[in-house]
Amino acid sequence: MVCTYLKKRSKPDVPEAVIEEAVRAVQEKRLSPGVEASRYGMTRTLLHYRIKKQSAVVTSAVGPMCLLRVTQVGKFSVKTRS
Repeated sequence: MVCTYLKKRSKPDVPEAVIEEAVRAVQEKRLSPGVEASRYGMTRTLLHYRIKKQSAVVTSAVGPMCLLRVTQVGKFSVKTRS
């Protein structure tokens, strides 16, 4: 007999506009992602992945070489974000 796969969880029922508002609030550094996620009624991981996705889009639009500054520390060079 074939086993039927059951998903462990379903997608959250949070509207896209609310997710975008929470991402904007975290990026403006009003509160931490965990606090903002509970305030807007979503999971912290959902908000984390959306913030990560948003910052990847911004980085690719600007270009990664514009954001990196190379500094010399001893024998090794360290890349830091400006």
